[in-house]
Amino acid sequence: RYGDHLVVQTLTLAMDQRLDLLVAALREVYHPKSIIERNEALVRKAEGMDLRKGAVFGEAPAPFEVRYEGMVFTVDVMEGQK
Repeated sequence: RYGDHLVVQTLTLAMDQRLDLLVAALREVYHPKSIIERNEALVRKAEGMDLRKGAVFGEAPAPFEVRYEGMVFTVDVMEGQK
């Protein structure tokens, strides 16, 4: 979770097949502005899955700032480290 945005990663076929259920649950619990999938890990190919990156809910935000314990971090959910 990065402010009002969530990032998910499904590295197994079983979890990837349930991504819609995960997104629905995350929307219900957290009410995010967006949910971004960062499914670029090569391990997905071992289970025959494509690599994907993008918004599964809402729109991908431009880089933004998040405050945590007095520090300010710039977050780029599309290109930065999860």
